[in-house]
Amino acid sequence: MRNLGFRYAEGEAWVVRHLNLDIAAGESVAIAGPSGMGKTTLATRVRQFAPGKGRFRGAA
Repeated sequence: MRNLGFRYAEGEAWVVRHLNLDIAAGESVAIAGPSGMGKTTLATRVRQFAPGKGRFRGAA
């Protein structure tokens, strides 16, 4: 993913902004941080863009 950004509504603070993420085949990734920092939001967005098969390329 390139330059992923997400906020709940126009004018609100960004929950995730300018995130670039590369995960190679077979690689494991852990997302850690304090409560309210966007971990679940990030996981939800990644899952929406990740293909069940094949590749995801381009900007999200």
